[in-house]
Amino acid sequence: MVLRLEVPYINRMAKGVSLIKWYKAEGEWINYGDDLLDLEVQIEDRSIRPLAERIKNLTESNRPVAENLLMGGETNARPVLCARITSSDIGILRKVYVKEGQRSNVGDLLALITTDENESFDNAGFALTQTGVFRVVSNIIF
Repeated sequence: MVLRLEVPYINRMAKGVSLIKWYKAEGEWINYGDDLLDLEVQIEDRSIRPLAERIKNLTESNRPVAENLLMGGETNARPVLCARITSSDIGILRKVYVKEGQRSNVGDLLALITTDENESFDNAGFALTQTGVFRVVSNIIF
């Protein structure tokens, strides 16, 4: 079966995402719980206090920015969140469409995944509307 890996819905205030890092390469197996990628999520509104208050495990390098946002202060940095996308399914990463550093929006196609290593698909005659969606979990990491 061919599945689409799409940019997941992370937050209602998300304006767009930038792909920071892929943890898997084309041809690699994906198992339940595997980290797939990190996304930087741009926030359209600076009133992120309710979300920021729930962030518990900040790295020391990000603590000053987060504390400033919690207090409602101004910062030179545009408000962003970092989300780690983790697999809730199994398969093989077959084709990556969004590379590290590229911007995307919720619902955009990131990659194609197959559930069988012998399964092939023809990029030219392939109908994306006839595929399922690969299940993932979004975890805010800072």
